[in-house]
Amino acid sequence: MNELNIRPAGPEDSATIYGFIMKMARYEKLESEVDTTEQALRKSLFEERQAEVVLGELNGRPVGFALFFHNFSTFRGQRGLYLEDIYVDEEYRGRGYGKRLLIHLVKLAAERRCRRMEWVVLDWNAPSIAFYRSLGAVPMDEWTVFRLTEDKIRELDERMEEFEQEKEEQSRRLEAEKKQMHRRMEEEADAARLDLDREIADEKKRTHSALMEQVRFFHESYNQYLSGIMAQMDLLSKTAVSVGSRFLTMDVPDVQGMFRSEMQEPAIEDSASDSEVRQVPVLNSSESRQTESKERIPLHGNAVGDASEEVVGSYMDEGEERVDRVLNILKKNMETDALRN
Repeated sequence: MNELNIRPAGPEDSATIYGFIMKMARYEKLESEVDTTEQALRKSLFEERQAEVVLGELNGRPVGFALFFHNFSTFRGQRGLYLEDIYVDEEYRGRGYGKRLLIHLVKLAAERRCRRMEWVVLDWNAPSIAFYRSLGAVPMDEWTVFRLTEDKIRELDERMEEFEQEKEEQSRRLEAEKKQMHRRMEEEADAARLDLDREIADEKKRTHSALMEQVRFFHESYNQYLSGIMAQMDLLSKTAVSVGSRFLTMDVPDVQGMFRSEMQEPAIEDSASDSEVRQVPVLNSSESRQTESKERIPLHGNAVGDASEEVVGSYMDEGEERVDRVLNILKKNMETDALRN
């Protein structure tokens, strides 16, 4: 038996390889699916190095070939050898040439430290299945092979492009909606701030109005109180006149000076000391009414803005003390004058 010589194929073998592919397609009844040329094989196998081919020769004549490439096992973490096709001419079968080609690839996988070697076979090809089993290969019955043909790959790629475009369009819509929602939230926040500012301003106005009412109330009350005091002083003046006393003496500051300070009028300077005994004219009815009109406290703008119940109360207490001192002194002087007469 002639020895089979196995060698790597080169670019000059492109026609031979193409011939083996067509013979194999006819044997497997798949000739209509062949869609390659000698030139395409030359470019793919020897220029781009997408796969490798070995030829089996007898006396320099090719009688078979094997086409293979490397895959990768994620579980093993190393490459493997995948046998795409192996073929021997029909007249040379049964001589062990197919086995020799397969063993050559096994040795090559071992040299390249491949973790496994795989291939597929048509399920109706019983002779080949029996041959592979005899070598120790096991079928992967739990696995199902899936395939995308060229037209399906192109179709899916176009669909993916459309999907990407739809995804980009959806992303743009979402971004536009996000910006619109953000603007709406900002507008609502601005409107809420304006409403809050208006409420605060209205509350300030209401508080100021209420405080103004309180100030006016205490101001009128204090003026009424002063009017009553001046009426009492008018009565005392009339009583003093009836007993023939035109002047009373008292050891206190000027009564008119006291009330003049309350009316925020400039005080009349006097060289006499506060402890000096001075004569204070008793007011008659007309003078009392004039004084009463002068004693009303003017409601100045600054006083309104700064007034409070505590300030007005303190003001009234101080005025009441001064008036009480004046009344007590007037009563004592009237009693002294009556005793003299």
